[in-house]
Amino acid sequence: MEPLPTWKRRTYHLSTYSKRKERIWIARARNLARTLKQSREYHRTYRYRVRIEHTFAEAKEHHGLGRPGAMAWLR
Repeated sequence: MEPLPTWKRRTYHLSTYSKRKERIWIARARNLARTLKQSREYHRTYRYRVRIEHTFAEAKEHHGLGRPGAMAWLR
């Protein structure tokens, strides 16, 4: 896990403050993703996700299900 970013000085500029908050939020999200990827559930279900992806890819390529919302709008 990566450490959360810290700064030595406080900022009073709103744009700088919001950028710092965003960097902290992104680092937390990356840490959560890394934690979930190392979990037992992730490794156990990975095989099934690959199978499902292949099924959806076939449906998109060969059966015209790539843009179902747009096709309904055109009719």
